[in-house]
Amino acid sequence: FFEAEKSVLADENISRERLIQVSTEIREFWSEHSFELRKSAGAKLNAKISATISNAEKFSGRVSEEIAKLKAEGKDVSLLERASVKLGADINFFKEASAELDAEYRAADTKGELAQTIHKSERLLKAMHAQMRKDLAIVKSLFKATSEVKVTGTISAQTSADLTHAIEEGETEREMAQAQSGLEADATAGSEGQ
Repeated sequence: FFEAEKSVLADENISRERLIQVSTEIREFWSEHSFELRKSAGAKLNAKISATISNAEKFSGRVSEEIAKLKAEGKDVSLLERASVKLGADINFFKEASAELDAEYRAADTKGELAQTIHKSERLLKAMHAQMRKDLAIVKSLFKATSEVKVTGTISAQTSADLTHAIEEGETEREMAQAQSGLEADATAGSEGQ
């Protein structure tokens, strides 16, 4: 399409009327196709979010299996279970948000709705990144604690304190992300009603 229009525009003797007509055709073409392009880009962004969630679910499953083995051996794994539950809660939070965004992408009929959904996806990705950094601290402490339980049957005071701190800090981060995205959604809804 653009190559044909480019050759018309390259003509130095093009009339003003023809120039306006070609410009209108280009604008209409772009308007018609840019929506689908943006929708596709948004769907790809959400697919990346879903892939990250899937990887986190696999990891969480492996950790849960290891904790179950230690528990079956009669070892105290209460702190390990708390960390595993916290990781699971984060995964579920992002999984639900991703599913909601996926539905919004499919339902977006206007550029405004699509732009809002893409903006939500970008915020979710940013929140996931921040939360995953916190969860990485939990994972590191969880691995260390699991190793200690395997070897000594208990978790050292330092590792216990590190894991507890990482869990509590991570919970605060997720709560803040949930509150922030809720406030932003309310603010967006309020401004659209005006």
